[in-house]
Amino acid sequence: MQLSSFALCLGLFLAGLPLASAAQIVRVEEAWVLPAKQYADVALHLVLANPASASVVLTGAATPAAKKTLLRYHTTAEGVAVIKTGGTITLAPRSRARLLPGATEVYLTALKYPLQGGQEIPVALTYASGDVQIIRVQVRDK
Repeated sequence: MQLSSFALCLGLFLAGLPLASAAQIVRVEEAWVLPAKQYADVALHLVLANPASASVVLTGAATPAAKKTLLRYHTTAEGVAVIKTGGTITLAPRSRARLLPGATEVYLTALKYPLQGGQEIPVALTYASGDVQIIRVQVRDK
C-alpha cells in the first residue's frame, strides 16, 4: 500500500521531523562586500528571501576571513545614534530582508587578510533551528 505525498508529509510533521531546514528555505538573492584592508572592519550587503509560510530566525554568522562576525543594528535613542550588537534577525514569512551597512547588518571585524575585488569569501549563516547555511560573498566595488 502506497501513501500519498500529503499523508507522508502529514506523518513527518506529526512525528516532529522538519520538512525543510531553514538553510534549504532561505534564498540568498545578493551577497557582496566592498574591498578592504587587512585588520579593517566591514559590513556585508545581503538580501535574504524567505518564501516559506513561517518565520525564519537568523541568530549569527561566521567567516574565516574575520576575527569576529556580528549581527548589528543601527537605531536612534533620544536623538543619539546607537549601534547594538547581538540578538537575532527574523525573516518574516514570504518576505525579503535587506541587510545593509548602516542599518541591520552582518559586520566583519578585524579582517584576517585584505579583501580584493574578484575574491569570494565563505560566510556561515546560523539559524535558530540549528541549521547552518554556507554562502559565498563576492568582493566587489559597488
